[in-house]
Amino acid sequence: MICLVKRKRQFAGFTLALCLTSFTDASNPEYIESDSIDSEVEANSPLDYSFRQPVVLKKYRQRLDERSRFLSDSRLDANIRSYSFWRDNNNGHNYETSALGGELHYLSGWHDDWFQIESSLYTSQKIYGPDDRDGSGLLQAGQQGYTVLGKLNAKIRYSSHILSLYRS
Repeated sequence: MICLVKRKRQFAGFTLALCLTSFTDASNPEYIESDSIDSEVEANSPLDYSFRQPVVLKKYRQRLDERSRFLSDSRLDANIRSYSFWRDNNNGHNYETSALGGELHYLSGWHDDWFQIESSLYTSQKIYGPDDRDGSGLLQAGQQGYTVLGKLNAKIRYSSHILSLYRS
């Protein structure tokens, strides 16, 4: 292969090096070829362990896969949020609250392809909030936290139709 260099001299060396590297053999470097595992201790080093799934998790996942799809296809999600609210009003009533809360959402798999459950739990808990600065709306009256069951659905599937019985 003939490389024609028609650019300035400073780019000629770079172009020549690029042309020569296209002809080199793409084999593994020598240090990788000579690297071998001599003992079981080296095979289970912390670095190796961090890049593969632990045996304990494989065992539980395998036990879960042997169960029905109602359990094995289930999902549990947590959405965590924090919020701070501070307002000084001209009328003298000031608000100040910091809260931590969110949603815990559960969705089961389909039981025999006809029944599914979905549920959500919502919470808002006080981090900071003086009693005399109540009223921001993040917490209940008196700067008290709360937890409430926000969603509870049962879904029944027949053919291509889904009937949802819910509390929302």
